[in-house]
Amino acid sequence: MEERKFRSDNSNRLFSEALKYMPEGRNSGLRGTYPLIMKKGVGSRIFDVDGNSFIDYVLAAGPLILGHCHPRIVEAIKIQSELGIQLWAESELSIEVAKKVTEIVPGIEKLRFVNTGTEATMHAIRLARAYTGRDKILRFEGQYHGTHDYALVGAYPGKLAGLERSPNVIPNSSGITFGTINDVIVASWNRIDLLEKAIKDHKNELAAVITSPVVASMGVVLPNEGYLNAIRELTEQNDIVLIFDEIVTGFRLALGGGAEFYGVTPDLSTVGKALGGGVPIAAVGGRADIMDLAAPGGVVVAGTFNGNSLSLASARATIQELESGALDRIRERGEELIKGLRDHIEDMKIKAIVQGFGSVFQVMFTDLMKVENYRDFLKVQEIPYQTFAKEMVNQGQWINSNYGVHWFVSSAHSKEDIENTIEAAGKSFKLVKKLD
Repeated sequence: MEERKFRSDNSNRLFSEALKYMPEGRNSGLRGTYPLIMKKGVGSRIFDVDGNSFIDYVLAAGPLILGHCHPRIVEAIKIQSELGIQLWAESELSIEVAKKVTEIVPGIEKLRFVNTGTEATMHAIRLARAYTGRDKILRFEGQYHGTHDYALVGAYPGKLAGLERSPNVIPNSSGITFGTINDVIVASWNRIDLLEKAIKDHKNELAAVITSPVVASMGVVLPNEGYLNAIRELTEQNDIVLIFDEIVTGFRLALGGGAEFYGVTPDLSTVGKALGGGVPIAAVGGRADIMDLAAPGGVVVAGTFNGNSLSLASARATIQELESGALDRIRERGEELIKGLRDHIEDMKIKAIVQGFGSVFQVMFTDLMKVENYRDFLKVQEIPYQTFAKEMVNQGQWINSNYGVHWFVSSAHSKEDIENTIEAAGKSFKLVKKLD
């Protein structure tokens, strides 16, 4: 791999300009901290305004499952743009894509398309409340379900987490009411005994339990064997709605997400990100008797851009490509990369693990052999990751600067890309080794 000459003059100038008009100079507080301004993306690569190119493992936080500007998606959007950008009425296309999603994702009998994962989880929680007539929800520490008020209570309490048996319920944003805080119960992920206790203590108040089948917001944390089945049994026994947030896992872990992969069917599901291949689209769906509450006089699930024509055209093209074998190729490339990273860690005797599945994983610097929940994640070291991530960017690898997030792999990543990244990781791990 040739030595790179990294330039940033244009990015620095434009970032200073951005600070005048946008808080932090960006449109999302969850984007990485690198002050680089991007210009275009092609295939597996993203290019900044100074001409630097990077192999992209951020992939717009996951939607670009086929990479940047996949020809099938570009053509689908082009054709649809000439038929209608926003019809604000149902079409054959919206019916076709809705039918396809219900066929693919276990448990989704009916759905409504929305635009973001935040909207989808917000509507799912509201539907669960209406269906049960109860107010409270149970969510797990360290899980990300969007940025509406209920999703930002108890997510990342940090050092103020309190006892694992009885976690502190702390809002992760200003501007959240005490009423909202009081309607959220927090539990520790992957602990059946603690979940049983929380449900027993609040079973007559709980409308829903919301969880991701695989947690991708504290690194990547897989469920222990039987854990999802236990959640399903406990919620059924207590007439509580189970919501699977599959915004990350849907169409990635398997076409049908975690529900298909683990064989556990929730009452409601949310899907998004990979569904659209890069355009704004998500969906909330589930049992017909719950979803039918989304009607006049019932639950409001509405939005001007719900079922946008360009988004649906892109979603259809993405699903077709994934069904044609792209998902298998993505998984294979991801597993090659995970193995290469693990080999470096073992050879250099670095205190780190690589945890996740084929197309979504994270490097976590820790003495632990496995991270099982948020309490474990609090033991993961941020400084070594920052050193590693910064050098990876210098080496032409675009990865998130947040050690709690993850890498994504797309169908556009070639074998040469993976080899390039493994080589760059070796150089970056050497810098981390010097910190010891």
